[in-house]
Amino acid sequence: MFGYDIIEASTGLIYAIGQTSGDIAKTNTGASGVYDYLFVKFDPTTETFEWYQNGTSLDEETYALCELANGHIAFVGRTTGDLGAPNSGGYDIFLGIYDPIGDTFSYYSKGSGLDDRAVNVHDIGNNELIIAYSSFGTLGDDPNVGSEDLGAIKFNYSTDTWGTSYQFGSVTSEFYEQNGKPSALLSNNRLAITVSSAGIFADDAITYGFLDL
Repeated sequence: MFGYDIIEASTGLIYAIGQTSGDIAKTNTGASGVYDYLFVKFDPTTETFEWYQNGTSLDEETYALCELANGHIAFVGRTTGDLGAPNSGGYDIFLGIYDPIGDTFSYYSKGSGLDDRAVNVHDIGNNELIIAYSSFGTLGDDPNVGSEDLGAIKFNYSTDTWGTSYQFGSVTSEFYEQNGKPSALLSNNRLAITVSSAGIFADDAITYGFLDL
């Protein structure tokens, strides 16, 4: 079992996200060693936990979450299953949205046919969120430059539709580190990212950039 992110919502409730190959909230959906996502809600007033676990017979891994303007909780990761949509091949990016009023989950996924991974999510207003991702394929509007590229893609959670995507990189690999939140939404409506690179894009170093939204 792994825990990757935790936030305090405007209601005062604490939410955390991770993954498990065990039976925390229910019997694991997959075979031994396969991950379900794990979603945890904690009420600090009553000091009580609520545990949620779901997945397919394949992998669902989740790395980051945020509160949306409507009070729902969005979380992202990657999946080799079809929990949000038919799998495109390899890992697809995975988005879950939790409604605390109805106590229900909605799922969405999108893939290039190769390995894709969502690593962070931000609410950018107007019922839109943006997801930072990496991809070995072409996930949206911009073609893959070579090997693993960086990217960001919008999703409208009012209409449940994917929006504009941005993808960039060098002929070798650029990637977000898994154990950390490699992006931040700045006050001037730019997305700041920090990445590792194996190519001329960053001269074999950790680097950072800004995407104007």
